[in-house]
Amino acid sequence: MANGIPFTLTKLDPKSADFLNDLKRDIFLSLKCHDLGTIQEVDFGKQTVTVSINYKKTLIEAQKDGSYAQRPKEYPLLLDVPFVSLTGGQAGITLPIKKGDTCLVFYNDRAIDDWFASGAVTQVSSTRLHSMSDGIALVGVRSLANLIEGYDPERAVLYSGQTKVAVGTKVEISNQSQNLHQVLQDLISKISDLTTQVAAIQVTGVQSGPPSSLSGLPTNASAISGIIPELTAISSRLGEVLE
Repeated sequence: MANGIPFTLTKLDPKSADFLNDLKRDIFLSLKCHDLGTIQEVDFGKQTVTVSINYKKTLIEAQKDGSYAQRPKEYPLLLDVPFVSLTGGQAGITLPIKKGDTCLVFYNDRAIDDWFASGAVTQVSSTRLHSMSDGIALVGVRSLANLIEGYDPERAVLYSGQTKVAVGTKVEISNQSQNLHQVLQDLISKISDLTTQVAAIQVTGVQSGPPSSLSGLPTNASAISGIIPELTAISSRLGEVLE
């Protein structure tokens, strides 16, 4: 401002540095690139969101005494903003976007109406350039006050609340109270115990001696006992995959 008057309201010499700086600032103010925003509504049917901008614009208003005052004003809500989903071919990841999630809104160079409606590659029917009407939301950017708790620096993690699938050199599948690796190990241990007990059952009509005159191990006792090392091997293999 010069003498309390904004440059945009002041007649300047076109050759002056102030004029060029003011012109540059005016161009930057009208050129939308990207904004930080907060999700206000989600439409999973159209896969769009309504977004509020996370800062206010400044209005400069003339006062009765000839001075100028600055007044903050909310940006309008951005409606029907398509959100980014990570996909490739027939595969992808969908996330349960919620109200209150923060996002980065990118503004396309040209109007996206025609493409968004049909996906067709055609001439655009609008002359809009870098407009807030052509935003695309990338959900997930966070402030220091809302960081991801316990961010894993070594593994790729898919999580929802306390339930997660973590992929590193091994795979962890767990929730707040259970771990799949431990559950499977416990199951194998109990099956191994059951096999041991079955193999020790005493029955009549055994491997030798007159039928019904002796009791002892069943004829397939060795086969039953042979399952135990196989279960141990399976347990070892699980340990190579799960943690």
